[in-house]
Amino acid sequence: MIFPRKWSLRRPGFLIPVFFLSFIQAYGQNYWLDAGSAGLGACFVTRSGQASAGLNQAGLGRNNKSSISLHHIRPFITSDLDIAAISLQLALKRGGAGLSLSSMGIPGMRQSSAWISYGLMLHPQLFAGAGIHLGNTSLAKEANYQMEAGFALGLQFLISDELTLGAHLSNPAAWSSYPGAISGRSMMISSGLSYLFYKTARYHTEFHVRNNKPVQWCNGLEIIIKERLQLLLGLKNQPWSLSAGISLNYRKLWICLSGTYCLDTGCTPYTSLSYEW
Repeated sequence: MIFPRKWSLRRPGFLIPVFFLSFIQAYGQNYWLDAGSAGLGACFVTRSGQASAGLNQAGLGRNNKSSISLHHIRPFITSDLDIAAISLQLALKRGGAGLSLSSMGIPGMRQSSAWISYGLMLHPQLFAGAGIHLGNTSLAKEANYQMEAGFALGLQFLISDELTLGAHLSNPAAWSSYPGAISGRSMMISSGLSYLFYKTARYHTEFHVRNNKPVQWCNGLEIIIKERLQLLLGLKNQPWSLSAGISLNYRKLWICLSGTYCLDTGCTPYTSLSYEW
């Protein structure tokens, strides 16, 4: 988010961190992604996993296991801007519930975010989900400088064992306690598909559309090396970036490591650790 001009001029030391925090949000609507989605070029609309509560809530309806996961991101390899998140997802009889908490910032300025989500199986091949978003920006001497609230709606349609369609509408900052401030998070409409080739590789492609922003085209390839080992590759425009990662399952533990190289800003590493039951 960008603070009002008068406030910034009185405190010029905040201009640099505000710029970086704003750029992180402009870099992607979901300024935190699980390492799996990041490794696939930020594709998420057809995925179902340990981060569905904060990405496409329809994926909660497909989860048949409960999970708790930790996520860590270091944007531009800058330790002061680390993003940490935790996700809890509970599998229910005909769907699932999820809670996602994340925090990012620097000393004296921090942005916290929470998603409370639910997904439902409407039909054996059709899943829907919804989420409520709560956000807060705190300063050194003002714990609640700006509060935000928003929502998200998602759909996933399993046409066949190979082909999946997905759509998502997100507006995490529909309401703000400080109307004069400009939030880096705006309404975004996402749609895409994924297709499984020869039971060895799944291709993801999707478009992200935001108001007054270039259309973002994301592509990812999930290569199944073994049943418990996958290689992730991704490509995204606006800004142009390449990504790669690896996902490993050991009993009930999942670990995913990935990285993104953006032509504008450099490298960003992602780490996700999950436990399923």
